[in-house]
Amino acid sequence: MSHAAIALEGPVEAGPVLAYLRDRQRGHRRKSGWDRFTDAYTVLLFATLGGYLAFRAFRESAISHAEAVRFINALVRWAPPVLLLLFVSALRYCTWQGPVLFSLPDVEWLLSAPLSYTEIVRRRLRRGLAIAASLGAALGLTTFVVVEAELGVAAWPLLGASVGGLALLGLLAGAAGWLIECSPKRARIVLRASPLVIPVGAALALAPSVVDGDVALWSGPWGWAAGPLIAAAHGSAPGWPYQATLLAVTALAIVVIAWRSAGSAPTEELARRAGIRSGLVAALYFGDVRGATLLVRRASENLLGLRKIRLRRPRSSWLAILWRDALSILRAPGRIGWALLLTVGGAAAVAAAPDRRAVAAASVLAVYAAATRLVEPLRLEADQPDAHHVLPWRWGDLLLLHCALPVLALTALGILAVITASFAGLLPAAAVWSSLALCPLVSATFASAAAIAAQRRPFPIELLLLGGDVGAVVLLVWLATGPILAAVALILPVSIVRRAAEDGSLLAEATGAAAVVLVVTLLATIAYLRTRKQPE
Repeated sequence: MSHAAIALEGPVEAGPVLAYLRDRQRGHRRKSGWDRFTDAYTVLLFATLGGYLAFRAFRESAISHAEAVRFINALVRWAPPVLLLLFVSALRYCTWQGPVLFSLPDVEWLLSAPLSYTEIVRRRLRRGLAIAASLGAALGLTTFVVVEAELGVAAWPLLGASVGGLALLGLLAGAAGWLIECSPKRARIVLRASPLVIPVGAALALAPSVVDGDVALWSGPWGWAAGPLIAAAHGSAPGWPYQATLLAVTALAIVVIAWRSAGSAPTEELARRAGIRSGLVAALYFGDVRGATLLVRRASENLLGLRKIRLRRPRSSWLAILWRDALSILRAPGRIGWALLLTVGGAAAVAAAPDRRAVAAASVLAVYAAATRLVEPLRLEADQPDAHHVLPWRWGDLLLLHCALPVLALTALGILAVITASFAGLLPAAAVWSSLALCPLVSATFASAAAIAAQRRPFPIELLLLGGDVGAVVLLVWLATGPILAAVALILPVSIVRRAAEDGSLLAEATGAAAVVLVVTLLATIAYLRTRKQPE
């Protein structure tokens, strides 16, 4: 049949062609269907075993009625903002990937063939929506295990509310993600508006303390998903049936809209996402986490474009690096936004639960992640080490100059976090002054740990070829070097201040001792960075 005849008759049905491709590809797959089933069964088995052990561990530590009331109040306060953060994160993910993914050969050959474009996309969209709903259901199942183990309420209503509500929220995020994937304009709107999640989330967390009623539960789909869960946990959510109905109707409506718009995605957008995906696979295969991060970051920068911001040039040459780093941060304000979110969130978590080691470890990781966002100019310097030859400083001194802005920014964010925790009633007055005094030193510790990890050359790929699991262990240690250094440097100072705070005396002396330990650690870090040589 000629091409003209095909054009007159319209596109060919895609089903038989896709079935033929699957049959042809089955012989070239590295894993058979039985191997895939074994992998899925193994993951399910370990997930079930881990969930059961976690449930037993929570259940063994029974809580009193007062502790149960505090747990429910915390659930009411934090469930809507946490779900809002996850929902916005899913939408941001859809600005560079999304629920419908193709490989580059699929885009070049399959989508350009005279086949039904809408049918091909709908097959992938159906699978993407199923995965999004499954991820939401998995999150709901995890929530069910924790809440049921802590409170011991009726299991089936709580299971239905947590799994069903979060599955619908995941389905809504997947359908909305496809609408974002269809339009670069919508993707730019999401990227520009997503930093508002920080003040909105803070307002939702403070709403139960400021306003009577359940304002946060009616703020959007994230609140509608939390309402039935809180009601099943015997919390106060009188309108939960209407919230569940709103969530279901909204999710189904967005799914219908997404399904009808299956043929509206530009092929150029699908090709761009396929290129990002192939680059990510290649980078992660070689353990190049830095390269994968740059791919994701440049995908957003290409959509938004470069901000034209100018700062007055400094007169002193010693301020040139600080000036250049400030320009880099101002042209990518998302770094400050994420640093603010991570710093305030980590400080608030530690202040709210100072006795829990898991919370402390998560807070260290959060603040370290904030530091890595701020030392990005140093990473760019390490990516192009030859450029420093035009500057009048040695490589080690250049590294220290790049640490100035991260230390100043983290100090300001840390002071803001301490003040916020104080106003929220999470810190006593004595602890506030101690935290403010140690804030510059702690900020310098995080910035120096991030700088040590940032100034290294890319991971030596030959180390992955070591025998057994040694290569994987070396890669994990390489990636975790920064957080490990930050945690080791902070263990002793934090222990000193914490013990003094528990005793209720000598807090000023303990703060001074902790400051001395941090200063000694920082001096050693500065000496190490000054001895670094230009990476090859």
